[in-house]
Amino acid sequence: MKRFHALWGVATIVPLAGIGPVVIGQEVLVRDGGAFRQLALATARPFHETTNAIVNVRTLAIPNSDGLAVLWGELGHHGGGPSAFDDRPKSTTARALMINTAFQYDWHVTGPNSNMWRDRQGWGMPDLGRLYANRGKTVVIDEEDLLTPLTFKRYEFFLPTGDPEPELAVTLVYRDPAGNPANQTQHRINDPSLRVVSPAAVEYWGNHGLRDDNWSTPGGTPNPKDTVENVFNLNPQPGVWLVEVHAHELIQDAHLATPQLDAAYGLVIRSVRRTIRGDINGGGRVDFGDINPFVRLLTNPYRRLAVGT
Repeated sequence: MKRFHALWGVATIVPLAGIGPVVIGQEVLVRDGGAFRQLALATARPFHETTNAIVNVRTLAIPNSDGLAVLWGELGHHGGGPSAFDDRPKSTTARALMINTAFQYDWHVTGPNSNMWRDRQGWGMPDLGRLYANRGKTVVIDEEDLLTPLTFKRYEFFLPTGDPEPELAVTLVYRDPAGNPANQTQHRINDPSLRVVSPAAVEYWGNHGLRDDNWSTPGGTPNPKDTVENVFNLNPQPGVWLVEVHAHELIQDAHLATPQLDAAYGLVIRSVRRTIRGDINGGGRVDFGDINPFVRLLTNPYRRLAVGT
């Protein structure tokens, strides 16, 4: 945004150099995202006068991002409730949606973005256009499912073979109870973790490889630090994908609406469709093309787990 109008005058947005401090004491990816840090030059005079004055100097990154989140809430309101406020998602889901569809800067190429590595940009700049454009192929779990200790939730999705997607994005966000300030080596209390498995049984754990690149690296281990976990896959393989959320460690109740020890989460999966049971090859229907994949599945126990059969 280069210019916006207020009721009392004109405010010109001037980008500033400089990035605020980042704390990576636990090797935690601490930023959710980023937006422009700017000066606000405004006029308190009528529009026909041109004298401008600097009325405020502040970072506008937070209000920019918050404003986009509010706009998304308006877009997500389809008349199901009396207002957009009543239809609003849980805070974990709102964060997951903004992170999942954010524009990520590529800091590996020379140019003005070469200093926008992960610790600085977080998961990127909120992109409301991308969120809206992908509304028909995004699955959202808005804290409907709960985790109890040492359990997991499994979801199956497919990417159509005739409609290749440029990327697959999976984002998990959960609220964690306050940590112990005396323990500076481990702030996290509970530990839900994200695991994604491709149609070829390639495993991806949340945030593995994403500190150093915009795309996930196969393999990894359960993430023990972050309360935001992502898997980003470039040119994903068509077929059935498995998404799991594991409760490796639940120590303190994080979902007070129920009496038991449990935790809720927001989960967003972009560029996929819900699977049809028996559609082994991900073609969107059950037909003869599923026979050979089904036979191969029977001979590979790990692959059988991957598709949840």
